Amino acid sequence: MNFLSYIMPKLAWIIPLVVLVFVIYVLIQNLLSSNQDKKTKANGVDIDAMIVEVKYDRDQRINNHLSAILTIKFDYNGENVVGSRGMIFPTSCKEDVISGKVIRVRVNKDKPDNFYFIDFRNV
Repeated sequence: MNFLSYIMPKLAWIIPLVVLVFVIYVLIQNLLSSNQDKKTKANGVDIDAMIVEVKYDRDQRINNHLSAILTIKFDYNGENVVGSRGMIFPTSCKEDVISGKVIRVRVNKDKPDNFYFIDFRNV
């Protein structure tokens, strides 16, 4: 009993602090990712990429829109780049988002594995 009365007040502070640090880490990572997307959007190079694979999310929660993770490949400065990213698109565009189709992306000049879908909403 003496051990519990000693450790419980410390855990009452440590556990929320660990959760708070984790939440701050996630927020900082989202902010950095958002800033990278803004830089790519403003200063990137537009190229065409081929869709290699489309993985639809199991839970489609947005009305009249589909969410999927696309794996694409493209050549940039002689380098063959393969990357994947999530996107949301209207169900009317489903025939445009299949394997083998070409999609427009904007690529970061410095890091070609960081890209942005031009015509669709990125996730």
